[in-house]
Amino acid sequence: MPAWEALLGLAVILVSGAVVPGQKWGLLNVQPHPFWIVVLAISVRYGALSGYLSGGLSALAYGLLLWTRPEARFQPIAPLELMQPFLMLVVGASLGELVQARERRVADLETKQREAESTLEALWKRYLTIEKVKVELEKQIAFQPNSILTLSTLGKQLQSLHVRDLHRAIVDLVSTLLEVKACSLYLHHAGQLLMEVGQPENWPARPRTLSAQNPLIRRVLSEQRVVTLRDQLIQTGRQSMAPDVPLMAGPVTLSGGRIYGVVLVESLPFVAFTPATVDRFDMILSWAAAAIENARLYQHAQRLAAMNDERWIRPPQKSPAEIMEQRRN
Repeated sequence: MPAWEALLGLAVILVSGAVVPGQKWGLLNVQPHPFWIVVLAISVRYGALSGYLSGGLSALAYGLLLWTRPEARFQPIAPLELMQPFLMLVVGASLGELVQARERRVADLETKQREAESTLEALWKRYLTIEKVKVELEKQIAFQPNSILTLSTLGKQLQSLHVRDLHRAIVDLVSTLLEVKACSLYLHHAGQLLMEVGQPENWPARPRTLSAQNPLIRRVLSEQRVVTLRDQLIQTGRQSMAPDVPLMAGPVTLSGGRIYGVVLVESLPFVAFTPATVDRFDMILSWAAAAIENARLYQHAQRLAAMNDERWIRPPQKSPAEIMEQRRN
């Protein structure tokens, strides 16, 4: 393409010189010669190789014009007259190299800019991740000195002697102290796990009955400890689990090892899913189990006391013989 443009430009200049009246052979009387237009235009537009090409073609055409001019046709050309075609070649090549060098620098700068933007984007993502981790670490650090306040919160929430109130208190404590997005309590009854209370109440895909065949739930019931999704993945060696598997689950265990219920953590921020969170979850479940057992013992004692009071208040029943003897007297 540059070669054809250079040839076309030279041809247009030569035809113009032949058509315009009063001009010498090949416009040799015009200085600087119009061939410079071709040299400069092609070199600036296309760069190094095209600069060599346009400069060489212009120099060759100019030399042929000098060699075939009518006043000295086919005569040796003086060295001074060859200065202009030589300059055409040099200027075309030099200007083309300068343009090519500028384009290379622009391309390098664009490449470096893209790399810098990519690096900046990666650093920004790392910054956001580090910021989230920092916030979580600050929360964990703040949690340690306030352990007395935490224990006070646990005590106030779990001081009720009504079992149903404790059910709500358990999920509220897990949601507040662990900052989970969703959790629920399932009661263990006749070999089934029935949903008792959840936080929030309308959480999507929360079943009313929890299958004990769920691998994670089965481990919670058999091992009677807190089991996380990470533990399950390590045990099975899988890269992912089914979407209905909770992030973390733990048992509410009464004395004698009887499972009262299972608490599920269904949604939790990634940066908060730490060993410290698991430890706090286990602590809450231990306190909850003790509170539920105390409430059950209290209610059982209340029922026994009510039965004893009823026996003392109710008059003793007389036999039919005693009633007849009383009537005769």
